[in-house]
Amino acid sequence: MGVAAVSSLLLKWRKEVPKRPFNVFFMDGFKQGTGVLLQHFANLFFSIIAGNKQGSDPCAWYLGTLFIDSLVGTFVCYLLTKLHGYIVQRCEPRLSLLKFGEYGNPPSCKPFTLQLFVWYVYILLSRLVVYPLLFLLGTPLTALFSFLLKPLANYHNLKIFIVVFLVPFIVNVSIFWVQDSFIKMSDRRSKAASRHTNPSPTMPDDADDSSLPPLLDSSQRLSGLSSEMQEQKDRHSESSEKLLFPQPSNSLKNIDDDIFDLSV
Repeated sequence: MGVAAVSSLLLKWRKEVPKRPFNVFFMDGFKQGTGVLLQHFANLFFSIIAGNKQGSDPCAWYLGTLFIDSLVGTFVCYLLTKLHGYIVQRCEPRLSLLKFGEYGNPPSCKPFTLQLFVWYVYILLSRLVVYPLLFLLGTPLTALFSFLLKPLANYHNLKIFIVVFLVPFIVNVSIFWVQDSFIKMSDRRSKAASRHTNPSPTMPDDADDSSLPPLLDSSQRLSGLSSEMQEQKDRHSESSEKLLFPQPSNSLKNIDDDIFDLSV
């Protein structure tokens, strides 16, 4: 399950633009992976206690916890992350080490460790919303998932495989993609950092379009081509006329003048 989730993140990383450096991607992925393990074991612990207390199937409670956690818990983490980013931005540069997805240039362990700890805190805080909601919706959720798992009552191993492996695999892969989008460096800051570290060798970002040579459109190019062809045609016509009707030379003209004087 973990290998498949990491593979899905690798696929997402290969397709993203601009692409994060691999060490930054690894830090973001480690933050997510250990966070998912933390909430996974917390959900298992809670499902055992709550399921036994309610006298219901722990598997049904675990599925209810998983789905509520995927929807509500991820949304709460998203809100906490956005609030975190707002506070860090307001308190710059004192809290610059806590900018999610930014670990320095080159990346260092100190901002990564601080951000990892903060992410763990946000995951545990989201449990304060998820677990009371599960207690409020405990009866309908237990009835729903108990009904869905009823056909597997005589197939205990298959039931455990579906509840503990298959369903968490599908849900966690989806959650990995969603969480990676808001715990990494924002696309705007990532593009700015990319331009700062890899400036364009041909043209600066603030180049003025007026300094560029104007480009001729298709009609202008066709007009220029037609004018050139007409000039070539005129020159060809003049050459033909000179060949057909040559001008008399000066020597012939002088002879004609002498003959005219003698006759007179």
